[in-house]
Formats: sequence, C-alpha cells, structure tokens
Amino acid sequence: MMRFEEGRLAFTFDSQWGEAVVKFDEHHDYKKMADSLSGTKGVDFLGILNSEIYFIEVKDFRGYRIKNKYRVANGDLCVEIGQKIKDTVACVVGSSRSSGNFELWQELGNSLLDREKQVRVILWLEEDKPPRRKSQVSQNVLRNDLKQKLKWLAVKVDVRSLGETIPSALYLQVANLPMS
Repeated sequence: MMRFEEGRLAFTFDSQWGEAVVKFDEHHDYKKMADSLSGTKGVDFLGILNSEIYFIEVKDFRGYRIKNKYRVANGDLCVEIGQKIKDTVACVVGSSRSSGNFELWQELGNSLLDREKQVRVILWLEEDKPPRRKSQVSQNVLRNDLKQKLKWLAVKVDVRSLGETIPSALYLQVANLPMS
C-alpha cells in the first residue's frame, strides 16, 4: 500500500496499484521539467492499475465555495485540469527519455500508448455540499465538460468525492485528515 496526503485528504492506494503510483506534482522529474518551462502544471497523482494509466487531480473547495463556483460554472476548472494532463503527458514522454528512473516512465508511457487500454482521468472534487440532486447534476456537467476538453486523448472521466462509495475495483481509499 502507498499512502499520500494531498491538502486535507489522505489517499491510500492498495497493493494492486504496484509501485507505479507517484505523487506526480512533487516528483523530482516533474519539478525538473517545471523549472525549465515556466507555466508547466501537473496532476496530483499518476499511476497504473490493471495496465491502465490513471491521472488523478484533487480539488478541495470546502470553505471556498464562492471563490470557486465560477471556476466550475464557466469551465475554467476543466481547462486547468486539461492543461495539467497535457503537461503531464509531455513530462511522461520527456522523462522516459531523460530520467534516471527509466523503468517507471517507460511503464507509464507504454500504458499511455497502448490503444487497447483505457486512459482514465479522475477528478476528486470536495465541495461544500449542496442538496444531493444538484451535486449529481454538477458532477455530470463537469464530467462531460472535462471529457470534451480531453477528447484529443480519448479518456474515460470520472468525478468523485468523499460522500460517495468508491468502486472496489479502484483499490483506493480516501479519508479526511484530522484538522490541525
């Protein structure tokens, strides 16, 4: 199992994920790219499960509803995530050519290039909860908008949050961290 903290959340990836799960935006190969190309952004987690590559972006808007509701409503959030995925793909390719950790990037790159496998994107979005029906509608709109922005990569998109059951096939647990 691998456990990572992202903001106020803890993500635990079960052993089915193997060793190819990275907290991408903190990885030294990503930082090397971001330092040389200003404006580069990366997803929070990148990993492989059942030979499929997963891009996982975490947004915790709890306590910032007003500040972020326009980013969600006008599509800015989906553009931002799309750019992060684009830059992450570039970093996987570049790192497979220049990193000392060749095996990791080769495995991620091979999974990304295998047309028989899905490319999966998970937006983990925590918000101050509106009524359940509105939340489901909002998630469907976000999912469809993000799918449109990423059609160049032919991805499967999912939007998740703590209030929902995580499919057991994801082999992932997410929990709130204690408030400090």
